[in-house]
Amino acid sequence: NEAMASLLPAIVSDKVGCGPDLIYPGRTGEIFNCGDVKKLSDILSRLSSSQGILKNMGKNAKKRIENYYIDTVVQTTVKVVSLLK
Repeated sequence: NEAMASLLPAIVSDKVGCGPDLIYPGRTGEIFNCGDVKKLSDILSRLSSSQGILKNMGKNAKKRIENYYIDTVVQTTVKVVSLLK
């Protein structure tokens, strides 16, 4: 979340719980299989070699994370709980 909020794409393993919710491969970051060091290395090399791709993915990541702030989560939780009453 912190990387995405800072205009950086997130690179996460498939074991990270938020990956499917936040990462759109090639748009907001990348997902690699846990333990696949070669894939991680390839992702890092590709992203570090192209500032244009990195910048574009960072903008997409920032936009994707905009609604994941604690205030939004609290407000949504309160709304949902009030509906259950």
